[in-house]
Amino acid sequence: ASKVDLVVIAGSESRSASEKIREFGSLKNATFEKTDIRYFLNGSVWFDMRWLKNVKKHSPEVVVITPTPRMLSNYLLIAYCKVKKISITGFGMGKMPGLIGFRARIHLFILRTLLYGLDSMICYSSIAKKYYVSAGMRDDVCFVAHNSIDTDEAQFNYKKFISDKNIINTVNMKYNLSDSSY
Repeated sequence: ASKVDLVVIAGSESRSASEKIREFGSLKNATFEKTDIRYFLNGSVWFDMRWLKNVKKHSPEVVVITPTPRMLSNYLLIAYCKVKKISITGFGMGKMPGLIGFRARIHLFILRTLLYGLDSMICYSSIAKKYYVSAGMRDDVCFVAHNSIDTDEAQFNYKKFISDKNIINTVNMKYNLSDSSY
């Protein structure tokens, strides 16, 4: 297997699932591969049929997963990574919207079993971090990486910001910067 800096392996969304997964066919600075995710119970749970093949093919130093209890292959992947001493990191948005009552408690209980196996966690927001820490992830290995950098809106706002000389001058004065700092 050839070594690359980043390999993204993703499946296709379930036709019956309520979630809308944004798919992409290529990446500028990484290798992208499709995997074979099978959906069960009308999209309630799913399983990556190629999880082991993908890990063996790429021999990663770190595996990053979405720590959803609904991805049943995550449990096998985490166990395999622990045995092979491969670091495993979660990357998630926190509490699932719309989960309340008994289903929320069951989801949280099962989520804790996944979090227990992770070496670290990357969260979309500080609210997500609070959720994962309250669910059992250690605070010192739980980090926030806001998930808005690559959106069209963020790019538009950045271009608008960078072209507004009043904002630039205010920031420069406040932080003692020069225009060449950008």
